[in-house]
Amino acid sequence: VMLLPRILQRNASSNSGTCPPQLDFIHLTESCLAEFLSVIVGFLAIDTLGRKVSQMAFYGLCGCAAFALGFEKLGLTRLTAAACLGRFAANGGLCATWTHTPELFPVEVRGQLHCFLEAICKIGGAVAPFMISGALSQLTCGMIMAGISFLAVAAVAFLPETAPRRLSCEGWSNFEESETSDESIETSNC
Repeated sequence: VMLLPRILQRNASSNSGTCPPQLDFIHLTESCLAEFLSVIVGFLAIDTLGRKVSQMAFYGLCGCAAFALGFEKLGLTRLTAAACLGRFAANGGLCATWTHTPELFPVEVRGQLHCFLEAICKIGGAVAPFMISGALSQLTCGMIMAGISFLAVAAVAFLPETAPRRLSCEGWSNFEESETSDESIETSNC
């Protein structure tokens, strides 16, 4: 997402002659709309393909699109298409990840992991502006983003699939029958 404004700003400034660089909001909006579509496709893929396959497909597609963003010679139209595809795939992968995670880990572990990953996210947030500032080439930025996406594919490959499993709600009917009873709450698994 952060590399796209750099691409659009450079292309807008190269077309405007002596005018200061401007951001092309039309192409940025097009890439944002891809995220909306990814929620719908992600929703369908999660139950059809499974959580694991959906994540691997989306993150792999994101890696390919991120790699393509590294080639500034592709032109604005192709780079916008790659950005749309990348945002579509990254968001679709996240939809599958947010579905898969609660099915794999108990609440206590999820809380600790969420805090750890949030710290890692802050490191990424600090490094990303440096990456797109021009200190690194566009190809290097694309390769780094693609590498992270492919690393996510490899990580998901080691997770078990949870799609065929059904969540157990034993004791839920006891809870509904006697909402004030402490015993029904303690025996509930949901």
